[in-house]
Amino acid sequence: MKSLCVEGCRNINHSYSLVNQWQLLNLVNGKFKLFHKDIKPFREDWNPKNNFGGFNIEQMKTINKIPTPERNQKFDVIYRINFPLDISESNSDRLFVFGTSEYGTTKDFFVGSSLKEACSRDSLKIITPSNWSKIGFLKAGFKEKNIKVIPHGIEPNAFYKSDYINRSITRKMLNIKPDEFLLINIGALTQNKGIDLLLAAYILLKPKYINLRLLIKDSSNLYGIKLKNVVYGMTQDKRFKNLDFSKLNDVITISKNLNIEKMNRLYNASDAYISPYLGEGFNLPPLEAAACGVPIVVSLGGSTDDYFSEKLGLQIKSKKVFEKDHGTIKIIPEFESLIFCIETLINSTKFGGKSGSRYVHKLFNWQKITNLLNKVSSILLQ
Repeated sequence: MKSLCVEGCRNINHSYSLVNQWQLLNLVNGKFKLFHKDIKPFREDWNPKNNFGGFNIEQMKTINKIPTPERNQKFDVIYRINFPLDISESNSDRLFVFGTSEYGTTKDFFVGSSLKEACSRDSLKIITPSNWSKIGFLKAGFKEKNIKVIPHGIEPNAFYKSDYINRSITRKMLNIKPDEFLLINIGALTQNKGIDLLLAAYILLKPKYINLRLLIKDSSNLYGIKLKNVVYGMTQDKRFKNLDFSKLNDVITISKNLNIEKMNRLYNASDAYISPYLGEGFNLPPLEAAACGVPIVVSLGGSTDDYFSEKLGLQIKSKKVFEKDHGTIKIIPEFESLIFCIETLINSTKFGGKSGSRYVHKLFNWQKITNLLNKVSSILLQ
């Protein structure tokens, strides 16, 4: 049996760590003898006590049983999934390095070796989750044949459409009335998420739809950015000078970590997931929401194009803007299109639901994704 050693961090509520753990759970009984080497997160203030990944006890037992490699142990494949991206030589036949590019650039992403030398190594393969993310690695100089697009996934037993009773209980806990329409967004409040556009849309739509509500689940424990910081930035932005920010007083914010079961309940309690992003390597939360039958609204032209279907919701008309000074490419969602998409979901029930959930469960489950990773590994070792 061939051997695979995954090098990454665990037990942190960050996308790299979460993806690592989901993949480990599905690689345990795969084609490779599996090992895992813990790598410290790239920020020293991130620790499991404050930023746990939300996995249950049985899942963590499975992950923690994966053996740790001995020093200088040789493997057929080493798979690194941490930031910054370590492209140094390994003692394996094949080296996989996972990475994402939100804005079409990977400047200052790499450590361990010169980028020019790494790009010349055919034994090094870049694993990235979307064709949008792939652009940054192509621009860095990696050959197209050495970049493998393997999407993220969801766990069907973790993210699914729950029954009406559980939905009602969660909404009651959140103080959401049965006739209110709840918009939701989950993740860091960094600029690339487009949270300012979502808040502006909410302010403008609230007078027309008095039963409209908004919930923001942030990651302030990781990045220290709270909703008030985003709102303050908007007050200094000419685009939003005429907005009545008092309309945001009823926005629900959740900053504490939630385990996966509670995240599933939160998705199911909502009526639409809204993500007017400017750049994402993949954007997993909308896919998780869609797996729960929640209609989604995402920017057109970016990473979510790889998994979007008309069954799932609507796409915001957007344009691509190349910023020459920074070498970046951004998706700029049209504000009027964002408003249109939200209003359409408020007045329609044809998106999402069981059909959307089945679509995601069938095509983007973690077992299917890790099987693809296994297949790519096996082919490259032949």
